[in-house]
Amino acid sequence: MKLVRPFPVLAALLATSALVMTGCGSDDSSDDSASSGKTVKIGSIFSKTGAGAAFGPQQVNGAKLAIKEINGDEGIDGARIELTQMDDKADPAKSAGNMKTLVKDDMLAVLGPTFSNAAAEADPVANTAKTPVLAVSNTGPGIVGDCPYPCDYIFRNSLGEAEAIPANIGEYAGRSECRRPQRSSTPPKIRSEPARPTPQSRHSRRTTSRWSQTRRIRSA
Repeated sequence: MKLVRPFPVLAALLATSALVMTGCGSDDSSDDSASSGKTVKIGSIFSKTGAGAAFGPQQVNGAKLAIKEINGDEGIDGARIELTQMDDKADPAKSAGNMKTLVKDDMLAVLGPTFSNAAAEADPVANTAKTPVLAVSNTGPGIVGDCPYPCDYIFRNSLGEAEAIPANIGEYAGRSECRRPQRSSTPPKIRSEPARPTPQSRHSRRTTSRWSQTRRIRSA
């Protein structure tokens, strides 16, 4: 089988395929056809509805496309991949329930869940059952590596927040040309205009003029 398209979900399926080939492989090349005609069951938990409706459908479509391409290229040593998708509706408790169902149905591996908080509830279920999980969009801490439980069967091909956020900020800062506005030492010029007479000022001038004329007459 050759690599057809290097996008994350396809990479996830290829990683799962390696597990299959490890189990089906043999030192005798004549045994390569032993898996021909068999079906490899892979599960996925993606949020097609709820808060993850903007992401889940794309993930499901990506997984289906990857499986279509792999199966169209002789599958994995002749075995075909079958996907069982479950919608957790972005609910961590439902995600854990979905994982229990997939583990019970003997899935070789599981993709997802969509969100990290759902993975925090679902992944321990799979790990206890020794079912490999590949996180394709979980960025939160504690998914792999330093986990609150022995996460030996949990893997991730998505970039974690600890690496992604500083990298994004550094990339933006490198491209940004924002500068602080410089203060001018020259005060702004203020345009002076003659004051316009108001009705009150006109009345005041007329009153003053009449009083002056009366005074001159009396003095004469």
